[in-house]
Amino acid sequence: EDGRGWPTACTGMVWNAFRPSDDPGKYGYHIPGNLFLAAELRSLAATARSAWSDPALAEAAAELRGSIIEGVKRHGTKEHKGNLVYCYEVDGKGGCNLMDDANVPSLLSIPYLDPTGETYDKDVYRATRGFVLSTDNQWYFEGSAGRGVGSPHTGADMIWPLSLVMQALTEDSATEKASLLHTLTSGPLASKGLTESFHKDDHERITRPWFGWPNSLLGELLLSG
Repeated sequence: EDGRGWPTACTGMVWNAFRPSDDPGKYGYHIPGNLFLAAELRSLAATARSAWSDPALAEAAAELRGSIIEGVKRHGTKEHKGNLVYCYEVDGKGGCNLMDDANVPSLLSIPYLDPTGETYDKDVYRATRGFVLSTDNQWYFEGSAGRGVGSPHTGADMIWPLSLVMQALTEDSATEKASLLHTLTSGPLASKGLTESFHKDDHERITRPWFGWPNSLLGELLLSG
């Protein structure tokens, strides 16, 4: 498209060219990124009113927040195996990229990005989570060394510890959370700190031997109890 990206329609959401992984997006509206922005705009509006005495900025932030949430409702979902799930990216013209990427903001991370739960539908998220953590998601891999979400950034069969930490941070089941924590803090995965990615069948096949992002999030997970 002559460097302009995939054609899009106006949706009320914020357009972006690149994913959190720094890879170019397929479609122009990144759903988890827009939900993250909508969540943060609530705080911005409150700060603009109380700390900066700027009602115009507060109103603009609230208006954009509402526009994004409505845009996601209207354009950001698709039926998958009988359930409504969030798309990873959309174009506002009917195009929906059904996938997830380990990099945050991700679909998996939505409750982490908005702990209030005000910007997203919990039933849609629950179905989306089931999709993301299954082989229906083309970037979810299972092997003898582990299972989890990867990224086009590192290619097929490479699992990102970042996704395992985020899975634990957003997990409701105490048993499953404890299992994920054990995986992250014992054995080959934790022997040298969390890497960018490892091969689903071989912990020794890695990319980026030191990756601060998952290690920092792991610290948050440990402190969260």
